[in-house]
Amino acid sequence: MPIKLKNAEIQERDVEIFRFILSSRGCNTTQIYFKFFRPKAAYNTCGIRLNILFKFGYIMRERESMMSEYVYSLTNKAMGILRDRGIIKGHRFKPPKLSMSGKYHDLDVIDLRLVLESDTELKTSNWISDYELVKGMNAGVGNDKRKANKRVADGRFILTSGAFQRPFIIEYIRHDYSKERYYSILSKIEYMYSFESVLVVGSTKEKMDKYYQWFKERKGNRYPGKYVFTFKGSILHSKGLLKADTIKGNGRTPSFKNLHKPDYNPYSIQEDLLDGNLNLAKRKLDHDKANKESENF
Repeated sequence: MPIKLKNAEIQERDVEIFRFILSSRGCNTTQIYFKFFRPKAAYNTCGIRLNILFKFGYIMRERESMMSEYVYSLTNKAMGILRDRGIIKGHRFKPPKLSMSGKYHDLDVIDLRLVLESDTELKTSNWISDYELVKGMNAGVGNDKRKANKRVADGRFILTSGAFQRPFIIEYIRHDYSKERYYSILSKIEYMYSFESVLVVGSTKEKMDKYYQWFKERKGNRYPGKYVFTFKGSILHSKGLLKADTIKGNGRTPSFKNLHKPDYNPYSIQEDLLDGNLNLAKRKLDHDKANKESENF
């Protein structure tokens, strides 16, 4: 029996769903249910609402087979609502889509984000997705040299424990890198994200072990305590970072319970980063001091 479309009026929750899909480029039914419907509503309630939004042209959906979950992305109609609410600006903003090559990588990052944000022991806040970082950074890149220095993290967020907090970026590794490519990524991370500690997450424990070992072999490794390594299954199984299988770049156990508030205020640089100010040296910032400070967690 076809579903009767009784309610086409957009609710506040729908707007938040649109905003989440936008920041993620796309996400599946389970992720939307986890973020916006549980535990008060049943999974079917989420599916019915998404079907209504699809039927009225607010979202698109696709799946690889009848057994697969739908992956949702936005339409111009939903983008118009976000513009009307002041959430996005401009009139030529096309709705993003998950690329076929990066789809599973991006969906994995969303899973990690949802688990970290739902952790009751270690608070995660102010998550900025890679898409939001790309959108903001592109505006201020003026030449090829600065473009070459750009490395967009898979997400940026704040971890809080008690009275202390620490800005982090997440670098999720699903596909294999060569050692040269990996070292190049680390160098760009240290240039772009001097203020943030770095959470490197492998898709498997084997990947975590391999990239941690490569990290230890890296010459001129000036900021080992800036990095912490773990893998996806451990975070999902432990439902957070405190009990996950983690190790710092300097070989010590991460002290997430004793985060230190940074000397540099991460909020003060967020606007510059999102506006595309990649030339941090021009702002007379001490990169070594900032990167050393990011080790204190």
